[in-house]
Amino acid sequence: MEMTAGNECQGFHFTKHKTVGRDGWKLKRVERVEPPIVVCERGLHAGTALEALNNAPGPWVSWVELSGEVEQQGNKCAGSVRTRLAGPVDATATLREFACRCAERALLREREAGREPDPRSWEAVRIARAHTAGEATDKELEDAHAAAWAGTWAA
Repeated sequence: MEMTAGNECQGFHFTKHKTVGRDGWKLKRVERVEPPIVVCERGLHAGTALEALNNAPGPWVSWVELSGEVEQQGNKCAGSVRTRLAGPVDATATLREFACRCAERALLREREAGREPDPRSWEAVRIARAHTAGEATDKELEDAHAAAWAGTWAA
C-alpha cells in the first residue's frame, strides 16, 4: 500500500467473485460512497496484501486507488472513491500455495521439536497442491481438509 500525491492511497482489494463484491454489488471500475469515511466502519477499503487478506471475502484481487475523502489507519485505507487500476485476478492458486508452504513449515517445526505431525496433515497439503494442478477433486480436497482437522483435534 502506498500513499500517493495528494489525498490518495493505493493498495489491494479482494472480492468474492470476479465481477461481484462482498454484498452482491456489481464490481465497477470506479465506485463511490458518501462521506464521512471511517476506516473499518464506512468507506471503500484497500490495504497491503496481508491486511487486505485479513478481510478478503474471496480470492479475486485488484490493485486500486482510493481518492476523495481518504483516511489511513496503519496498513489500511478507506476512501469515498475507489478506482480499480488492475485486476481483478484470481489468486486462488497463489493463496493455496502460500497456505501449503505455511503448513509445511509448521509441520516441519513440530517434527524438529520431537512431535511427529499426524500423517493426515501432510496428506492435506499434498491433496491441496494436487487440487490446484487439477489432479484432485473438490470432494478429495474437502475430505483431506476434514481429516487434517480431525487429526489436529485428536492430538
